[in-house]
Amino acid sequence: MASRGTLLFAALPVILSLLVKPISCWSSGGATWYGSPYGAGSDDGRQTLTLLRERNAGGACGYQGAVSQRPFKSMIAAGGPSFFKNGKGCGACYQVKCTGNSACSGRPVTVAITDSCPDGICASQDHFDMSGTAFGAMAYRGKADRLRSAGQLKISYKRVPCNYNGMKISFKVDAGSNPYYLAVMVMYQAGDGDLSAVDVMQGSG
Repeated sequence: MASRGTLLFAALPVILSLLVKPISCWSSGGATWYGSPYGAGSDDGRQTLTLLRERNAGGACGYQGAVSQRPFKSMIAAGGPSFFKNGKGCGACYQVKCTGNSACSGRPVTVAITDSCPDGICASQDHFDMSGTAFGAMAYRGKADRLRSAGQLKISYKRVPCNYNGMKISFKVDAGSNPYYLAVMVMYQAGDGDLSAVDVMQGSG
């Protein structure tokens, strides 16, 4: 998966050069969850349990209904400012495991950043506002609801490569594109996951 990038230019075809960032080690942070208990967080546009705000379906990164489908399968999170990075963090993958709760299994789950959590507790620390599905996946079997009832957890996290079952990268052309305007969303970049830059140039022919 890769971050949402909108590219505006007038000619086709194009060549894109993608620059990525290194993988990190375990760090400490916090986690909450939003949306429905078994949903994909931003898939239903409901308010988070921790912040009185609503998000567009699919989240701020623009993945829309894809967040509940393969390859995401609802394993997503809204990132605080240190993860969302004004959109540059969209598509980055992290392993997250919870601590300090008897329902925590200690096993890490992998989530992708598909949304922004810009304020409140998200702005005060390295924080993931996870989908109900992803948050519950950190629990022992049969204890997901108990873990979700905690609402807020201390977690450990680290940056990991994204794995999309054989997909390396995908380019989705916006429906409003025409011969004079092209908007492209870059998705499912395997490996690093997010983009630090997209260079565009006109191809020959």
